[in-house]
Amino acid sequence: DLKTADFPWFLSQLRDGRTLPIPDVDALPPEAENERTILEQQGIRSMITVPILSGGKLSGFLGFDNVVAAEPWHPDNQRLLGMAAEVLGAALQRRRDREALQLSAQRMDSIMRSAAHFVFYRLAMDPTDRHGAHVEFASESLNDIIGVEPDAPFDSWFTQVHTDDLPGLQAENTRATGNGTVLDITLRILHLHRQQWRLVVGGKSGGH
Repeated sequence: DLKTADFPWFLSQLRDGRTLPIPDVDALPPEAENERTILEQQGIRSMITVPILSGGKLSGFLGFDNVVAAEPWHPDNQRLLGMAAEVLGAALQRRRDREALQLSAQRMDSIMRSAAHFVFYRLAMDPTDRHGAHVEFASESLNDIIGVEPDAPFDSWFTQVHTDDLPGLQAENTRATGNGTVLDITLRILHLHRQQWRLVVGGKSGGH
């Protein structure tokens, strides 16, 4: 069985997007010694190979070989292979784009299914605010989790925090607003309307 490691020179040329018209295998350069040995063992006298590029990267290759004679390849052969390789490369890219889109849609669906348990928000640094930021966006789940409307001032996020957790929140908020990062803290917040304590986890891997 042949492996890609058996063709280092060959693959380096194809990765650079080069077509390889080889009229005589015996005339391959010294750095293609592996390729020459393998091709001779298979009885190949001459060959032409074109890369299949997808997204600028090598995805495969197409080629013709001649086991009868070592002779130059007609330009039409190169043109035909080049056209076929372009069609295949474009098809591969479309498939990858479609798969990426499907994966993105699946992730978004998963996020939306979990939205009731998470708050997605975006803060803008605001030195005039006593907490150093104001809310640009917050998901509707903020109201369900802590009883605060998404368009409420940032200050309202702090009013129901357990008194034992408030100093830690203020310190973490100062750190986060100063660094432009998310709040990374676990604290207790009293739901504004239901009078129930909620354990809220903020951070990159938690609800925030």
